[in-house]
Amino acid sequence: MWMKKRYVLDIEGEQHHAVVARRGDEIELQVDDGDPRTVNHRPVLGGRALSVRYGGRLHLVHLSGGGNGGRVTATPVSY
Repeated sequence: MWMKKRYVLDIEGEQHHAVVARRGDEIELQVDDGDPRTVNHRPVLGGRALSVRYGGRLHLVHLSGGGNGGRVTATPVSY
């Protein structure tokens, strides 16, 4: 069974919506209306961020609470 979480991505001031689906160690990421893609990931900085390989690039994604109904904002920083 896939467990899904929804995130708001703030990329250079522009908001995108992402769905992260997890089944065991497998993660799929869907951004806006794109197709879901399997991504390689690992938690870093004590779980406050993720290192994610998506679209051939490595991204550091900071996770922060948004306050409204448990919303979490993910802010990607490419490197």
